[in-house]
Amino acid sequence: MRLSDDRGLSLAEFVVAISLLVIVLGISYGALQAVYKGAEVAERQATFARDIGIPLGYLEKVISQHTVIENPTAYSASFITDMNNDNVRERHIVSAGADGRLRDQVWLVNSSGANTSLFANYTWSHTNANQARAVPLFRYLTAETSATAAAEITNMANVPGSARNVIITVVSQHGGQSLRDSRRVLLRNR
Repeated sequence: MRLSDDRGLSLAEFVVAISLLVIVLGISYGALQAVYKGAEVAERQATFARDIGIPLGYLEKVISQHTVIENPTAYSASFITDMNNDNVRERHIVSAGADGRLRDQVWLVNSSGANTSLFANYTWSHTNANQARAVPLFRYLTAETSATAAAEITNMANVPGSARNVIITVVSQHGGQSLRDSRRVLLRNR
């Protein structure tokens, strides 16, 4: 009677086992890399929606319904509106600061045009890069006619009376990359 063989694995069996282990680890590594890439893309898309898409949509609504533009610059302006049509005017003071914040302060306005109370204070982004990248938040344009294209207004004193379109460009910094989008808004109440 012979006892069990204590010789262990042969070299061929060991090579096969290591080869199978390498194949399984390689597949696992590839799947893990795909998950990381997918998470990175999802995070970039969420940042784009949060820091760029939402503010652009909101600003488009505010600016298209404004009745007065005040204190226009390339990085800030005030717009007086009655967004919800309740006969209570609001002053939206929108700015892209050098500190990376894209903000909108909403004040309720009385009949003489004075701020009465702070209604809302939105900070849409802490990674805004308009000033860091020297990209204007607002560019103001004259009216288009059949004979001429809209021209950019460079003298900000002329904006309240002459602007018929505004190009809003929001730039955000994320993961070493600059993300940006723009919208051209027709000023309907002019």
